Amino acid sequence: MMKNLSIYLFILIAGFLFASCDIIEGPYLEDNNFIDTTKDEGIQKNVLILEYTGHTCKSCPKAHRTIEQLEELYSDRVISVAFHTGYFARTFSGDKFTTDFRTDQGSEMETYFKFAVFPVGVVGNLEKSKQASYSSWPSEVSAVIEDVALVDLFTVSEYNNTSGEIEIKVGLHNKSTLEGNVSLAVYLLESGIISWQKDESQDPIDVEDYEHNHVFRTSAGSVWGESLSQSDCSANANIQVIKQIQMDPAWVPENCSIVAFLYETVSRDVIQCSSEILIK
Repeated sequence: MMKNLSIYLFILIAGFLFASCDIIEGPYLEDNNFIDTTKDEGIQKNVLILEYTGHTCKSCPKAHRTIEQLEELYSDRVISVAFHTGYFARTFSGDKFTTDFRTDQGSEMETYFKFAVFPVGVVGNLEKSKQASYSSWPSEVSAVIEDVALVDLFTVSEYNNTSGEIEIKVGLHNKSTLEGNVSLAVYLLESGIISWQKDESQDPIDVEDYEHNHVFRTSAGSVWGESLSQSDCSANANIQVIKQIQMDPAWVPENCSIVAFLYETVSRDVIQCSSEILIK
């Protein structure tokens, strides 16, 4: 699956070089070995879930397992981001719950959403009134995952293991005009983090070797993203945007991924999202 996806990404990027429409000035990606003009695959709509969680929230593993079930059902078309924030993300002295997953961006999200209960999340939207319990996520995902994709969105990232810098080339190919005010956000996530978690389904409730996945680490710029220009949103526009993220030495590059998404800033509906493993 990942091999086919990589080939498809390079086909699209190479195709952008020859399209007669608006293109952001270089640098460009070139690899003619992957050009295939005989195939025009349809673009599927992916669904973004922003999950708000904490390691001392005993009910939060239910939400984590719901995400896992959705990923099994829909594969890479469901993209999850886990923000550890708020009361249940606090750290404690001693030998438990000392890992600090909190970020300034997560705190900014908490200020906007004003969470009343955990776990909670939003599906395909960034509007605070759309907060919902994990029990409703499957039905919310199924309601939008067959929607028509208005844009093809993907990333090609390069990690410099000497400087720790990640350069992210974001490609957009609009199938039709993107209406309204559209913003692009790019996140770095880390999975496979083994640390303590309260889980009410376990005995004892404090689980030492819990695996934390899709953990939000940082964003390229604002957590809310940056606005696209009107020409970037026009029908058939091919756009390349370059972003940078600095890796923290404590993060494991092999466990990291890049998530990019577009959303309309008034309705806050997510238009499209994509995910890429950092180290192939």
